[in-house]
Amino acid sequence: MTFRGRVHYQVGTEAERSRVGEKGTILVSDVSSPRIVPESKMKAFERPKPFIPRVKDHKIEWLESIRTGKPASSSFTDYSGHLAEVVLLGNLAVRTGRKIEWDGENLKARNCPEADRYIRREYRKGWQECCLPAERSPRLKRTSAPR
Repeated sequence: MTFRGRVHYQVGTEAERSRVGEKGTILVSDVSSPRIVPESKMKAFERPKPFIPRVKDHKIEWLESIRTGKPASSSFTDYSGHLAEVVLLGNLAVRTGRKIEWDGENLKARNCPEADRYIRREYRKGWQECCLPAERSPRLKRTSAPR
């Protein structure tokens, strides 16, 4: 659902929440569809046509993707990885107390060098960090026998 308007505050419990904006309020419940208040706005609202295939059971979809080779809708490279990156950037901003200008290609905060300690770590002697060309996520590779 698209709702244009600034969110001023949030009220409610886990069972019901509201988003109050300049043009109305959206009520969201754990057990029913979102509602727009005033009711006249709800009646005027047109739901967008579905454009993402619906998934009945993500476990079965995952097994089907293994069996057929067709990517699951939760594909890490197409969707989930990017979503996780955004969520982790929020954590990075909270930990540093700064707005983050993110360079996703190089996995660096352009404006916040102190964030590097949260993005990359120093590995113990004998381990090194490397990346596979097709992937952006870091992998560990053993460089020598354990001591």
